[in-house]
Amino acid sequence: MPSQVTPTETGVHRDHEMPSKVSVQPTMNEVSVVEDSIPHQGNVNEKLLKAIDEVYSPVLKLMKLFGTYFGDTSLKRLARTDSRCRKYIYLSHIYCGLVISGFWLNFVMGFFDIFYGNNVFLFLMFSLWCLLIALNCTICLVVLCVPFGDTRHSRFENFLRNLLAINSNVSLEKVKRKSRKGIIMFCFLFLTAVAGIMSTYLLLDLSVAAFKPWNQWFGLTIVSQVFLIIGCGAWFLPILFFYITCLILEALFDDDLHKRMSSSHSIPLDLAALKMEHHKLCEVVEFADKMLAPLIFEMVSLYLPLICLNFYKAVNLPEEGRIVFLVTNLVWLVVAGSILAIIMIFGSKVYEKIHSLQKILQTLPFSKEDEGKVLMFILDI
Repeated sequence: MPSQVTPTETGVHRDHEMPSKVSVQPTMNEVSVVEDSIPHQGNVNEKLLKAIDEVYSPVLKLMKLFGTYFGDTSLKRLARTDSRCRKYIYLSHIYCGLVISGFWLNFVMGFFDIFYGNNVFLFLMFSLWCLLIALNCTICLVVLCVPFGDTRHSRFENFLRNLLAINSNVSLEKVKRKSRKGIIMFCFLFLTAVAGIMSTYLLLDLSVAAFKPWNQWFGLTIVSQVFLIIGCGAWFLPILFFYITCLILEALFDDDLHKRMSSSHSIPLDLAALKMEHHKLCEVVEFADKMLAPLIFEMVSLYLPLICLNFYKAVNLPEEGRIVFLVTNLVWLVVAGSILAIIMIFGSKVYEKIHSLQKILQTLPFSKEDEGKVLMFILDI
């Protein structure tokens, strides 16, 4: 998501302002956002926490299964520190360490295959794909699980705490339905990718451990194939996580703030309170941007050269196994192009929701003394 979404500080912190007719409740400052426990601000936040948990929990469970997350899959238990919880976290650490080691091992073998194999472009593409999987897993573990700075919380936890500090009545039912469809699509793509890996290995005898020195031990070939299959999950799950996060941010602006503003055409609005609420939502987007930016940068940087290499291999097919190579390359091109499209489309949608407030403000009633402030607010968005 673009860095321009960071809100301005002008006229935001005003303790003497009266409460807004757009329901805004004073919330914690930026320091309290990263306290040791999830904020509890009554039934509204409890409902929001439950809704967000229902959206994120299935994805986090899948990420934990494929070694890209070792935290708690239930957001309601983020503050738990009992010994039993720590025991399970240690086991998750070991499992994720094993998985990420296997991913990097595949990349190292694929990199050496560039020099020892009989097809430079093919193994260059293969090694870049292994690098993509390894970096996906590494960055997900860092931004979702590893404490950042002096807060003792990961970027994901900081994002959640800032999100739950908002007093919002937003309904996430649409997000839940779309997230379920996203999980179904992930399962389909995962099975398709596994079928592609197995067909490539069985029909073409092609794997990252097919050349010296890796082919000295057959067990290394089996290990490599196992981690390639697990890596298919690490390939698709980060973009599913990004997709769901963007849906939540869109709902906060479109289904909550914008709807409440649009329903208040006949009621004068408190501009200071409106600016405060918009500023807090922009802060949530800023935390999401800090969480997702490294992952998005990595994916875009690697997908572009991978698409070029894949297109080249699709045009220049080998004599042996032409059909298998053609189908595999075409599927890969469609998947890679779709992932880049998701990044651009949903990232830009969040940006548009933030700036669509400008059009809504022009149709809302404000007192005459606030008209100049409204114009300044529009210019600041």
